[in-house]
Amino acid sequence: MQLWWTMWGYLAPFGEGSPLAITIVVSLFSIVFLVLGTRNLFKRDSAGLIMGLWMATNPLHVAWSTSIYNVMPPFFFMSLSLFCLSKALDSSRKWSWLAGLSFGLAVSMRVDSAVLGVLWSAILIYKKYPLKASIGPIAL
Repeated sequence: MQLWWTMWGYLAPFGEGSPLAITIVVSLFSIVFLVLGTRNLFKRDSAGLIMGLWMATNPLHVAWSTSIYNVMPPFFFMSLSLFCLSKALDSSRKWSWLAGLSFGLAVSMRVDSAVLGVLWSAILIYKKYPLKASIGPIAL
C-alpha cells in the first residue's frame, strides 16, 4: 500500500491536492466499473443503475472516497475484478486473468478484501450450475 502512494507521489507532483484528486478519480472509476459489472452480471440496465445510485449516495462511500486513505484503491481493484469477472462469464476467458490479477491486487492492499472471494466463487458456481428448483412459495 505504501508503494501505491509513493508511486502516485512521483507521478503526480502537482501540489498537495493531487493525491486527493487522484483518490476522487479512482473512486469515480470504481463506481463506473461496479455499475458496468453489475449490469453485465444481471443482464439488466436497471441493476447497474440501482447499484450506481446506491454507491453514489452511500454515506460510507462518500466519506471514504474523499479521504486519502488506503480504502479506495482496494475498492477500485475489487470493482474492476467484478467487471472483468462479468466479462469473462459472457465472452471468452481472456478477461479471467485480469479478474484474478485485480482481485489479487485488492487482497494484497487490504486483506479484508478476501471476503469477496466467497462472493465471486458463489457467482461462478451459480453461473456453472444455476438453481432451477423452488422451495415452497420461493422460486430460486
